[in-house]
Amino acid sequence: MRHDSPLPFSTQRFHRVWIRHAAACTPAGSARETLEAVFSGTCALTLDQQWGWLGPIPQYPNLRELAHAAADPCWFAATQRALLNDDHPASWPGLIASVSKGDTGAWLDTASDLASNFIRGLPGRLAGDMARSWGLRAFHGAPPVGACATGIFALCDGAQLIEDGRCQWAIAGAADHSLQNLLLAGFRSLGVLCGSTPPQAHAQPTGFAPACGAGFFQLANQPSSTQDWQLLAGVRLGDASHETRCDDPAVLQRLLQSLWQHCPQPDIIVVHGTGTAAGDASELAALNHGPWADVPRLCCKPIIGHSLGANAAVELAVALHGPWQRVWKIALGFSGHLGGVALSRQQ
Repeated sequence: MRHDSPLPFSTQRFHRVWIRHAAACTPAGSARETLEAVFSGTCALTLDQQWGWLGPIPQYPNLRELAHAAADPCWFAATQRALLNDDHPASWPGLIASVSKGDTGAWLDTASDLASNFIRGLPGRLAGDMARSWGLRAFHGAPPVGACATGIFALCDGAQLIEDGRCQWAIAGAADHSLQNLLLAGFRSLGVLCGSTPPQAHAQPTGFAPACGAGFFQLANQPSSTQDWQLLAGVRLGDASHETRCDDPAVLQRLLQSLWQHCPQPDIIVVHGTGTAAGDASELAALNHGPWADVPRLCCKPIIGHSLGANAAVELAVALHGPWQRVWKIALGFSGHLGGVALSRQQ
């Protein structure tokens, strides 16, 4: 069903939120290493005999270790810049750490200890675990969940804490460690995996390569250098035209129009680009019609795979290490969750 009338959606305009540090952990390594791999076209995926192309990160065997691999650099950057003052609640940070499906490893590992693994798998546990590991008192609420747009939603929630004056700085991001057989079988049954065909996007549809990943940002209410990024706007929108996918290009066009209003003429659009036939067709239909049609595009998933709920945070963190001054990132999530952000490098 098409939507002929305007759809309700949320655009957050930010005036006092800067990203001081962006970090990621992907099959290609750090955010900087991943950007180099994307620029050079060096695929970081592994061909698995059973499932085809995947993006595991063997050195981080569970969600908590993977999330910390990306979040800890943001925490250390904050400590080095003297943002901590635990004696005063006004200086406590915000902390938004999202997981779109919870800790799937814990959910599926219930044979030995059902109760503890069930609790450990809850989506809200990650932020608390991080705060405890850092010895940190922090403001953190329910982590936002928006399927593949979860990372953008988490960034916007963290930024809103600063914009509203509830905290002076925050750490926000998302992680995903979902390479379990049960989940992979579900994606295979949907026909969205690339299998043994090397994944590509916005070309002949192949499907995607599932991957692990984490991306986090250290946010503050003022810049610290000319390399910091100002978060200008965040958009969240829903496409209810299909049960599982974003199916109406007009909905995504509304998101793009809002980003253009707040940040026209971006240098790069970091696209979603999963490589599925329906997803790519809908995304391209929106990207190719509008004043943004000729803006260069960056696509990461053929190189590092699709890290599901973490992918938007991962790919944005990667792009913020690039040579651009104005960046958009968009994400199209399962069941119609759409998100987008626009940023400009501090001048």
